[in-house]
Amino acid sequence: MLKALEDTSDIFPDNDMVVIRYICPRGAPGMPELLDPTSRITRLCREKNITIALMTDGRFSGGSVGLVIGHVGTEAYLGGPIGLIENGDTIIVDINKGTLDCVELNDKKLAAKRKAEWQKAAKENNGTHPLVQPVDNRLLNRMRSTARPAIEGAGIED
Repeated sequence: MLKALEDTSDIFPDNDMVVIRYICPRGAPGMPELLDPTSRITRLCREKNITIALMTDGRFSGGSVGLVIGHVGTEAYLGGPIGLIENGDTIIVDINKGTLDCVELNDKKLAAKRKAEWQKAAKENNGTHPLVQPVDNRLLNRMRSTARPAIEGAGIED
């Protein structure tokens, strides 16, 4: 995504949304800071005089500018709706009503199909979706297996 923002910024139209997932408490693991992507999106928006939103199951700093939606749950790593969004989907954010919807996922049949495909891909990859970055560190593996969702504080369970 960072490469796309840097090298092919023309692919991002006005009112687009960038979705960054699998960087939630278990997915990353540990919810790394997204200052770099938010900074690049802000720069691109200013250069092109457009609006691009960011949605993530991770976190970003208080210095982020624009429409940034973080800590989306249920996290993609756990099979939440953010993991089922595909390129080209229509995402509607109504700030006044406090709603966030993916039009395509409102179609129960399509949502069930995507969920089944996601589950199959995870099952074929030893229980972890193939888009999840592998970890080879004992502490990170412990975090991945025991981290609580962001809404519960994202800490490691005892």
